[in-house]
Amino acid sequence: MSNIKISEMPSATSLDGTELVPIVQNGVSKKVTKQILTNNNYSTSEQVVGTWIDGKPIYRKTIPLTNLPTANNYIDTSIGYSLNDITPLNLQTIILNNWGGYSNNYAGSNSAYVSCSFAVVGTTGTPIQIRIRSSLDIHSYTGYATIEYTKTTD
Repeated sequence: MSNIKISEMPSATSLDGTELVPIVQNGVSKKVTKQILTNNNYSTSEQVVGTWIDGKPIYRKTIPLTNLPTANNYIDTSIGYSLNDITPLNLQTIILNNWGGYSNNYAGSNSAYVSCSFAVVGTTGTPIQIRIRSSLDIHSYTGYATIEYTKTTD
């Protein structure tokens, strides 16, 4: 246990949406900004959520998956972009029913599985698909895919 003492922190100097709260970490003052706090928002509208290692903005968008496969089948859902438009970075999926659901790739007992991936069938101008493959009948479930990507035009 260390001798760290909690002391009163100064109040925010502005509430203009950029500086919210000053913090002190290891004796260094830092600011928690609106962007840091809003990076965990999910929306069907495109949002900038960070910066990629090459300096380009990272965009995030959640897509409802309204068409899910029956047993031992797969379904492709277009994300509305091609490889000419974006570079996909991350895909998170959740498929829900009334007792729970499956997150990203699921492998269960008796060879049961649900897998989710990006798929490009054709040339780089072909729309990128989210491919949901399943050994289970999940066609009546509700699904969402959240994609993160950079744009080739940035």
